[in-house]
Amino acid sequence: MDLLRRIFWILLLSSCLLQVLYSYFLAAWKHHYRHKHSTLSEVFEGTTHYDLLMLGTSRMQDHNNPRLIDSITHWSSFNAGIDGGRLADMFLVLNGYLQQHPAPRYVLLNVEKSWLASDSADWLATRYVPYCHNRAVDSMFVAYKKYNIVQRYVPFTRIMLLDDHLKKTLLGAWWQPPENNGSPWERYHNQIYRGYFENGIDSLATTHVPCAVPQTLKITQTGVYLLEQWIQLCHQHNIGIIFTYTPEFHGVSKACYTNLPQIIDSIDSLAYVHNIPFLRYEADSMCYRAAYFTNFTHLNRHGARVYSERLGRDLVTILRE
Repeated sequence: MDLLRRIFWILLLSSCLLQVLYSYFLAAWKHHYRHKHSTLSEVFEGTTHYDLLMLGTSRMQDHNNPRLIDSITHWSSFNAGIDGGRLADMFLVLNGYLQQHPAPRYVLLNVEKSWLASDSADWLATRYVPYCHNRAVDSMFVAYKKYNIVQRYVPFTRIMLLDDHLKKTLLGAWWQPPENNGSPWERYHNQIYRGYFENGIDSLATTHVPCAVPQTLKITQTGVYLLEQWIQLCHQHNIGIIFTYTPEFHGVSKACYTNLPQIIDSIDSLAYVHNIPFLRYEADSMCYRAAYFTNFTHLNRHGARVYSERLGRDLVTILRE
């Protein structure tokens, strides 16, 4: 009996300690990854109705300013761009959003050239650990066998889902600047608004494209299937879809990818089949202005302002037609 009592107390104390540690990790995540958390918490926990939900990678996150777009369209929009996001992430974010929010009138997806070349349904699983209480996140973790039954129902055991680098970052989160916080000037001026993160005012120092060996992107059945699954999810909820391809500095993708026109044309063909407007800006006049870019593929503050205003006007135009 004494042995059982000792085991009970050991398990109880261990559970309490692990719960405290897990709570610390969650607090550290919210502190260190402030922008990520502000976006993902609105997606997976918020309830606000938006007319337009914008999805994509960091190019969406840094380029599409809801404040400027809304001032032209007279809508309410939210930028749910996920830096490094893949097609499976786009499905999860939209599905998780729909678990909490009323369906938006439209979803704007910035399609990345590498998505149709995906050979697996990889996604950024560890990023969503703090949001497993959302049914879509929970279902995704189960479907992809990212956690076991104990981790599903005993939250503090989800510590084991975090990789070593993330654990190390979170352990020291209170003694280092939050992610994306640079100089005091940047901390003051970089705006975060409905998922949009202002990218500073630095511009390209060189226009020499750094790709040494161009790659050929091969369109895969997996990539096409994942995008069509995402389209089907929108159709199930009667959501209008708009594709975009945001500006990048002139010549960068052509220098780095041998078959860029074929990839863009494939996206265009898929959009045509599903009757989806496709706003293409890869050859826009903005792409020749180094002053608009903080690097070859991301707009800075000035570029994002010009692009957001242009996008807002184009959205009004195509939806009138």
